[in-house]
Amino acid sequence: MKRKVFARIVILALVFGLLLVGCDNGTNEENNNNNNNDIDYTNYASPNFSIRVKNDTNKKLVAFKGTPASNTLISGIPAGGSEHGLKKDASLFSSTSDFVLFIVTEADYLANKDNLSALENKPFTRLYAFFNANSINANVYRISSILGGNKKIILQNATDYNVELRQDSQEYGQTIGYTTRQTYNTTFFVDPADYMVFPVFRKYNSTLGEIMTAYPIFQEEGDLKGKAWFTEFSLFSTDEVTINSLDFASGIKVQAGAAFLIVQNNSGVGIGLWDGFTRQTTESGGQVINPNDSMIFPIYMNRVQQTFTPYAQKGQFKIGTSATQNNIPLPTDSYIPEEGGNIIDNVYLEGKIYTINVTGANANTLQFSAVTQTGNWVW
Repeated sequence: MKRKVFARIVILALVFGLLLVGCDNGTNEENNNNNNNDIDYTNYASPNFSIRVKNDTNKKLVAFKGTPASNTLISGIPAGGSEHGLKKDASLFSSTSDFVLFIVTEADYLANKDNLSALENKPFTRLYAFFNANSINANVYRISSILGGNKKIILQNATDYNVELRQDSQEYGQTIGYTTRQTYNTTFFVDPADYMVFPVFRKYNSTLGEIMTAYPIFQEEGDLKGKAWFTEFSLFSTDEVTINSLDFASGIKVQAGAAFLIVQNNSGVGIGLWDGFTRQTTESGGQVINPNDSMIFPIYMNRVQQTFTPYAQKGQFKIGTSATQNNIPLPTDSYIPEEGGNIIDNVYLEGKIYTINVTGANANTLQFSAVTQTGNWVW
C-alpha cells in the first residue's frame, strides 16, 4: 500500500515538474525572441517617455529619431490602437527639439537590420514630432489605419519647406506622412481608397519656441481661390500616385489659419489656458506654464470648406490652475468686413500674435493684464 501511494506521489511530482518546465520554456522563448529581435516594446510611462503614439494599424512597428540607423533606434510600437510611450534614451533626447519620427514595420526592420539605410526612402510613415526637455509633451501622435497597404503615394519635395500630407482635411485630417525639405522619392504605402490629400507646411520657430503650421492656398482665379490647396485621386485603379511639392509651393502664398496667444506667467504658480472647460495644448505639446516662463497657444479660426474665417471670438478663454480658472479680458481688436457690413468687436484676428501677462503670488491671487496685439505671424 505504501509503495502504491509513494509511486503515485512520484508520478504527480513528475507531471507537475513537466508543467513547470513547459511554462518556463514558453516565457523564456518569448523573452529570447524579444532579445533576439532587439526591439523594446515597453510602454514607458511619465516621466520616462520621450513622446506618445497611438498605432491604429494591425502591424508591429519600430521607431527611429531622424533616419533609420542603429544609433537612432528609439523603441517598438505594438499594434492595437492604444496609447504607447516611447523610450526616452538620453543619447537621443537630451534637449528640446523638433524631429522626424521615422517608422518602419517590425518585419522590414528585421529584414534590413544589417543595412537600415535601405529603408530611408521607404518608411511605413514619417511623422513630425517634438521633444520638450522642460515639460511633458501632451500630444499623442497618431499612426493612421490607412497606412500599410500595397498602394504607393510618392512625395517629391524639391522645395525648401517641410511637408506633411493629410487625408481629407488640412486641419484635422489623418497624417499620411511627412518629409523634410529637398527630399525625394519618399514612398508611403497605403490602402486602396479614394484620396483627397492636403499638404501642410510645418516647422519649429526658435524665436517663439513653438511649432508653426501653414497651409498653401489656391492663387488662380476660380471658385477655389484662397482655399486650401489639395489634390484628389483614386488608388483602386492604379498602384501609385506621385505628389510633387512644386505644384503647390511655386509662388507660394500661405495662410496661418490661426491667431496666437502668448501667455507670460509672472505669477508664483504653474498655470494653463482653457477654452471653456477644455485645457489647451500648444502645437509642441505644452500645457503647464511654469513661473517666469511663457507659452504660445494657437487660436484656430473657424473653417469654412477649405478656407478659414478672418477672425475668432473667444469670450470663454480662461487662465488658472487645474483647481480653478477665471475668464481673461477680451482682446480689443475689431474685424471690419471688406465688403461692408457690421464691425465685429473683441476678436482675435487671423495671423496676429497677442500677449497676456499673469501675475499673483499663488493660485488664489492671479491677476490678468489686458490682451494686446504684439506682432504678426511670419512664416
